[in-house]
Amino acid sequence: MISAARILGLAVAAAALLGVETMSAPANAQPACKDERIRAKSEIRAFRNAENEAKKNWEKAAQERFGEKFSKWANAKDANVECESARSPTLGLRAKVCTATGRPCSGGDTAVIEDLEPNRLTRGRDGRRRVTEWPRSGDPRHDREMVFQNRLAAYRERAEMRAYEREMAYQRRLAKARDRYRY
Repeated sequence: MISAARILGLAVAAAALLGVETMSAPANAQPACKDERIRAKSEIRAFRNAENEAKKNWEKAAQERFGEKFSKWANAKDANVECESARSPTLGLRAKVCTATGRPCSGGDTAVIEDLEPNRLTRGRDGRRRVTEWPRSGDPRHDREMVFQNRLAAYRERAEMRAYEREMAYQRRLAKARDRYRY
């Protein structure tokens, strides 16, 4: 028979080994980051596409420079996207140009998560903000947020419709000009 002291000794030894292993794991799991900052710019794009294009261009540049391991925007340290207004040269519509800068990091075992508000907003794997705890329907915060989101959706719809109408008017003018000079 195994004595209680022997079992207790084995349990303490196992706990000590587990404690040492868990203490050393985060040091090994930390992502390795490069000191060099990579900067990538988007072309003139519609408002919602410029940021994504800048991030994709950053990922391509990071992959070319440091390899696949360092090519994820979500893992980048000191990541920042700055955008400025511009005009489309062909249509004259409002657009923007974005520049993504950051230091490439390997993923490691731990995800890079930045808490914006405890237990509410975090960053997902793709770097976008994710809400982890939604207020329930009927909660005043939820109702305010829904009103705000509906207002934003209506604004986006109107802006897209205006841009579409301008584009169609431009295409009609081009068609008339082509018809005039065809003969």
